[in-house]
Amino acid sequence: MKYLRKDFSAMNTDQMAYLIDIAKTGSINTTAKRLFSSQQAISESIKRLEAELECVLLIRSKKGVAL
Repeated sequence: MKYLRKDFSAMNTDQMAYLIDIAKTGSINTTAKRLFSSQQAISESIKRLEAELECVLLIRSKKGVAL
């Protein structure tokens, strides 16, 4: 674990479930409905993860999202 930044925290299980379902559905909104959450909560969670990892995980467009 010496390679991780000190301020780095691992992806939590909710974020992992969100990413997996978004990959399956191609939609944050559909994922929110399937996982009984709000679109805003999932979107914010993924944005926090992207900021933490300093990379883009999802390509967002009007047609949906892609990895």
